[in-house]
Amino acid sequence: MKAARSAVHEFVHDFVRTRACLSALFAAIVTGTLAAAYHIINERMDGVIAQEWTPDNSIFAAFVSFSSLVTAFRTSNALSRYTESSMYLHKLSAQWFDAASTLIAFCRHATAAPADVEMFQHVLIRLLSLQNGLCLESLQNGDDDDHGDGFRFQILGSNDLDEASQVLIANSRNKPECVFQMIQCLVVDAQVAGV
Repeated sequence: MKAARSAVHEFVHDFVRTRACLSALFAAIVTGTLAAAYHIINERMDGVIAQEWTPDNSIFAAFVSFSSLVTAFRTSNALSRYTESSMYLHKLSAQWFDAASTLIAFCRHATAAPADVEMFQHVLIRLLSLQNGLCLESLQNGDDDDHGDGFRFQILGSNDLDEASQVLIANSRNKPECVFQMIQCLVVDAQVAGV
């Protein structure tokens, strides 16, 4: 029960810190203040403002219809973009899985020592996991260098890579491209070695 309560508390805490929630809260406060000021001024002037500023019913109906159409169009457009991007993310994960399983399957008839084959497989899986995490992180952050409050992606054994590779990746400006080049070099070197 405590874990569920903690998860809900963490979700609410993270949601409240988002820009969308703060923007909505600011808009609600401004709108509420303007509405309260309107009602106070209208009461003091015996309803004169409400009678003069109230639009004709046909104008109001046209405005509501136009607003509804715009809202429906924007919502359907946003939903289609979301579902399309979700499809591409699933496709990306499927492509990484396909690449990993194909390269592992090629190792079945290796002429190299079994220890070398196993080392290749372990390094390959770690690099592909790192590649996937870096690609998702770059999609999440865009061109921002600030990686502050974003989602943290789990990487399989990234600390098990050799120190030179870790330093090279950490200092690279284009981390996903750097890891992709490392995967290509690993596969070519393994092919030459008979793995």
